[in-house]
Formats: sequence, structure tokens, C-alpha cells
Amino acid sequence: MSTPSDIVIPLVDIVIAIDTSISMRDEAVALSAASETAIDIAKSSCPSDLQVAWLGVEGTWRNTHFDRTLRDYLTQVCQVEAADLRSRSRGTVKGGGAQEDGARAIEDLSVHFNWRAGTTRAIFYLSDEGLNGGGSHVQEQDIEAANRAIATAKAAKTSVYTYFGTTRSHDKERLQQEFARVAHETGGQAFTDADSIHGFIQVLEKIICGTCHKGANALATVKAATATDAATAATSPTAASEIPSETDVSVASTVDVSTEVATDHIVRNHALMAAGLGLLPVPLVDLVTVGATQLVMIRKLSKCYDLPFSQHRAKALISALIGAGQTGLILTSVGKWIPGIGGVGLTVATAVTAGGLTYAIGQVFVRHFEMGGTLLDLDATAMKDYFAEQYQKGKSVVKS
Repeated sequence: MSTPSDIVIPLVDIVIAIDTSISMRDEAVALSAASETAIDIAKSSCPSDLQVAWLGVEGTWRNTHFDRTLRDYLTQVCQVEAADLRSRSRGTVKGGGAQEDGARAIEDLSVHFNWRAGTTRAIFYLSDEGLNGGGSHVQEQDIEAANRAIATAKAAKTSVYTYFGTTRSHDKERLQQEFARVAHETGGQAFTDADSIHGFIQVLEKIICGTCHKGANALATVKAATATDAATAATSPTAASEIPSETDVSVASTVDVSTEVATDHIVRNHALMAAGLGLLPVPLVDLVTVGATQLVMIRKLSKCYDLPFSQHRAKALISALIGAGQTGLILTSVGKWIPGIGGVGLTVATAVTAGGLTYAIGQVFVRHFEMGGTLLDLDATAMKDYFAEQYQKGKSVVKS
């Protein structure tokens, strides 16, 4: 029988984003109505510390949970500049296009959403049209947008679940295949209108429990590894002399260690995420997404030290720190266009450079914050040597 200490309760964050063109209203209503029952069932079958956000893509639905737009949430709650979002504003795309920017919504949520530290992440996107501004046919731009969304979600360790609704399109099969591809390549699951004939309860339960199981498995792996390390240390001849007594461990040192672990986790994760984004095949798009990742990292580090965050100040400090390094990153990115020079070689170079720079930026801010500094008093010039040292270390981290 399991004891309470054996039970693994993972943190689970799920963002449900829906295309707000008129044809999706029925799904918005049905999904909202099913949510309470589905969550109650999931609590019993797969316990978790669950948080769910409901966001409409460039629109909202009355009398549903989708009462806030994705753009409003990211710019106001997550303090992201509107110019840094991939999603397009309502009215800038023909028809209901901006409301149907599914791939771009996935990118923005993966990078900018205020995911909790240590949480297992999932996005559930619902629509009945193409992933790039809608449409009833799969076009090259839809495939490219899906590729970017997949790369970004994977780099952010976010699973994507998709739902493709009812359509009269003759290209229905290909549309469903693209939605399924995004889900499967990010570790999620694809659903269609056939799965919701009897309502959305089972669909939501599968998404919650599927995400929960991933989190529980990850925690169980960490727990097992920790237990193994502890057992090895206990049998070591020097173990007894190396383990401090309870009186040697102060509350302050425990807090310092936990903060150090958290900040190291944030820096490494975002460095690897930036490296993944550097692999995007589209020149300059990688630079935009890498820059956004660095800003999110600094915002999270500021939160760790309970410091105010200013996006404009953070951008200025990043530019000052990178200096010549940024030129190299731009050249490797633009080089992807040049026949005979671009391709795999420069793509990998961009990934390593992006990851190394992001790692170095993160370590500079950690050191500055540890010394009691804030965003307002960081001297980029004084940190140049340390930044260069951490850049080389960061490239090694990414390569390994």
C-alpha cells in the first residue's frame, strides 16, 4: 500500500486557447460546460496541482470560460510587449484570420505564458481552419507556421493537444493531419469533432491526465535518482564526516540553496530553449524568438529575487551585454539565406551562439541580483569579462 510520502503530486499548467471565429462558438460553450465535471473526474483518477487558463485568440465568448483574450493576458498579466508577440492583431488579417492564428498562438504561449516553476506544461488549441490565419486548405505558409510552433513548443518543453472541429472543406483530411502533426511531434494528442460527439468531458480528462502522468513520471524519476544518490552517500566511507549536523544548517542557507537551484534551472532551461529556437530554418525569425526567450528568463529571475521587472530596461541591458556577440548571431542567422553558406552548418552555429549568449546573460543577472543589485543599477561594462567567460561556458553547456 502506498504511503503519503510515496504519492507523487505533479504541478500541471494547461492553457486552453480557442479560435474565436463564429463557427467555434458551439465548441466554446460545450467545452466550458464540461470543464467542472472533467476536472473533478481527473482529480480522482490522476491527482495533480492543476491550474487551467482559458484564452480566446483575438476574441472572447460570453457565458463561457473564454472571457479574456490571449493578447490581453500576455501583455497585461505576463507584461509582454505587444510588439514581441507573434500573434497578429484583430483586423490586420483578412476575414477571421487573426482569430485563427493557431500556430502563432502556440508560439506565444510556449514562450511568454507565466508557467509555474517546475510545472508540466500543456496547450490545448481548438479550431476548424488552417493554423496560420485560417483558411479551408493547407498551404505552404500553414506548414511553415506549424513547423515554427512545433520547434518553439518543444524547446519550451510544452506538449500541444489539438482539436479540429467540423468543416465542409474538401481539404479536411490534410487539415486534420497538420493539427495531428503539431500534437504528436510535441508529445500531445490530437482530437477531432468525432471525439466530442458525446461532449468534451472525456477529451478534457484525457488531456489533464495525460499531462499529469508526464509530470508524475518526471518527478518519480527525480525522486528515484535522489534516493540512489542518498544511498550511495550513506555507504561512502567519508559520508559520516561530510554530512553536516542539523545545527550546522541554518534556515538562511536552505533558502540560498533553493534560490540557487531555481535560478540555475531557469538559466539552463532558457539557454537550451534559445538553442532550440536557433534551429528554426527561417532567417531572423530565430532572433526575434530568442530575444523574447531572454526577456522571459530575466523576468523569472527578477521574480526569484522579488525584484521589479522592466522590459525596456532588460532589453537595453541585453543589447549592452551582447555587443559584438549579437553581430555574430545576426550574421549566422542571415547566412541561412545565402546559397552554399546557409544550411545545417550555420543553423547549428546559430543554435550554439543563441544558447551560449542566453546562458551568459542569465548568469550575469544572477550574479548581479545575488550581490543585492537590481535592473536599475546593473553596469554592463563592468560585467563584460564575466559575460565573455560565461558565454564560453554556455556554449559548452548547449553542445553537451
